Amino acid sequence: MNPGRIGIPPKTINDWRVRGVLVEEIKAAYYKIPAELRGGYFPWFLQNQHILNPSAAETQSNVEGDAMVLRAWRFTGGAETDSPADIRARITSMPQDRQSCYLFYVMLLSKVHPAPFDGLWIPFGFCSCACKEEEMYLGGRYQVLITKCTFDEFCDAFRSARILDLFRKNGINVDLRYLADVLQHHRIRKSVWVLKQFVIQTNKQNPESRMENFIAFDYGFMNCRKDAEIQALKKVYRSFFERHDANPLALHDAAIRGNIFGYLGSLMKLNRKHKGLMKNPYPLPGLYLSEITGK
Repeated sequence: MNPGRIGIPPKTINDWRVRGVLVEEIKAAYYKIPAELRGGYFPWFLQNQHILNPSAAETQSNVEGDAMVLRAWRFTGGAETDSPADIRARITSMPQDRQSCYLFYVMLLSKVHPAPFDGLWIPFGFCSCACKEEEMYLGGRYQVLITKCTFDEFCDAFRSARILDLFRKNGINVDLRYLADVLQHHRIRKSVWVLKQFVIQTNKQNPESRMENFIAFDYGFMNCRKDAEIQALKKVYRSFFERHDANPLALHDAAIRGNIFGYLGSLMKLNRKHKGLMKNPYPLPGLYLSEITGK
């Protein structure tokens, strides 16, 4: 926005800011202009006014959050008269699996899907997607599924690791190469999926680089003595997962065979420091940690 174009001097804009009315005054000024002459920036401003007015953003966020909770509650058969506070209290008393399914419904009915920093990203198989486009595709398949089955059916399928069967039962094809590996191991998952979640998170999403102990054990982070080494190792694994030909199950197999450096070295250029960092205690006779809980 260029204030000069609508005759507002910078001093006036600063005065609005000091008085805490900047957002309202900007909108008032633009609403005086015919819609066809307002340009493309004003619609963007309306969608992002929280940047200049955080308190309004918090209020709006609470309103939108309540609407999402109510929408999912009624969709899953909840009473129309229940308030958002009542619903949240009921949710916290649900068994963990059912609670996860409900929160997933909240997302799906709002046309979004779990992101890598979300706790639902692995359980519902989004970690198996090779790119954002595949994640959107999977989210769309789920959105179709929940219109064809009951919430109880969905919860039962999730609890028993039979979501893929529920897709097939309702005639919905889901063509994702590694999805079955994740969904068929609902409670016990391969550590490579947790590794993927860890390394593709941004530093902002995980500023302290928190990781599960088994990730440090399986993929060499236990060898890191400083943050720079952790970041270097994360970068290598992230580059692997970003490859169009990445095979997470092959990486997992290489890990339990104690051959991470050899496997990744056949796909990308590595240096000697990576070899030391990628060492792990495998293979261990009679002990396979190929499948571990994410807890």
